[in-house]
Amino acid sequence: MEKLIIRAVTERDFTQTAIFLEQQTNKNIPRAIWEKLFIKWWIKNPFNPSKEINAHVIECEGEIKGFHCYFKSMTKMDGSYLNTYNASSWYVDKSIRNHSFRVIKAFFSESGPGILINTTPSVEVQKIYESFKFKISKSNSSDFYSIMPINFEFFLEHIFAKKLSTFKVVLKILNPIIKIFSFLYFVYIRFISKSPIETNVINNFDDFKKIYNVSYIKNLNWIFNQDLDPYHTSRRIIEFKKNSKLIGHAIFNIYKNNDMECSYLVDLNIIDKKLTNDCLKAIIRYQILLNISYFRFISNRKIENFNFPIPAFTIGKPSFLCKHTDKLIEIPDNFRLTSIDGDQVHFVF
Repeated sequence: MEKLIIRAVTERDFTQTAIFLEQQTNKNIPRAIWEKLFIKWWIKNPFNPSKEINAHVIECEGEIKGFHCYFKSMTKMDGSYLNTYNASSWYVDKSIRNHSFRVIKAFFSESGPGILINTTPSVEVQKIYESFKFKISKSNSSDFYSIMPINFEFFLEHIFAKKLSTFKVVLKILNPIIKIFSFLYFVYIRFISKSPIETNVINNFDDFKKIYNVSYIKNLNWIFNQDLDPYHTSRRIIEFKKNSKLIGHAIFNIYKNNDMECSYLVDLNIIDKKLTNDCLKAIIRYQILLNISYFRFISNRKIENFNFPIPAFTIGKPSFLCKHTDKLIEIPDNFRLTSIDGDQVHFVF
């Protein structure tokens, strides 16, 4: 058996590691993007001033065979600062897959005070994390994913064409009726989503200095700096305004699923809660302008949101797992996580 070495990643390893990850993702995420993500996570991370590289590899005779990483961030809550360690990519070559646990030990053994987070585990990975006493925070326990059809014709094609090959024939027969129904649905959701709120596309959060604190803006500008993170090129950041006054923002990722464009709400903050309903209507109106198949978002059974007479379907629960490493300090009850881009984490409070 070839000798395997588990060691920390250095900046000199970036190129070789990026090549390994490009291969592991079947070139869907090219080497150049991985290299830029490394720079973002560790070299130009405002919450990592020491430029510490929080990653480990499995090395076999000088060749990288496994990789796991996380990156640091920080949030202020209830008057104190919490250090967080956000788990990101975990890849191990199939030839040594039975050694996968060895490369994540460093992450699980981080000593506090700090919070370890993983917002996008697969079903299999979630079970592994739960065995290390990761759990869903109280504020996220009632979360669930919902989808809302926007272009009903696209939505029907999307839902049925993948599951039933015979549906394509049925779709052609019913096409005139579907087009009429889709048009009526379009008119209906346009009418019901009328809102006095203005929405404008923005590139950063510098205009929010009067309503967001410095750390909050620093965090958002870092996460959504497209020069640092070229992976999500179809992102939309919109600001909400009423009578030219800033009242909040929303962030969407536009992605393709079965060749249909869809939208996912990854972040939402409304300052004036009395305007929440109007802002939510403005979000729906914006989805109509995008002409997408459906709009995906996270709901909470304890919070009334997107409470409109528009069909929305529950499609599962998000797995926002966390673990506090300092036994003397409990995770605050209002500690709430939302997933941003699969890797980043944002705190809603």
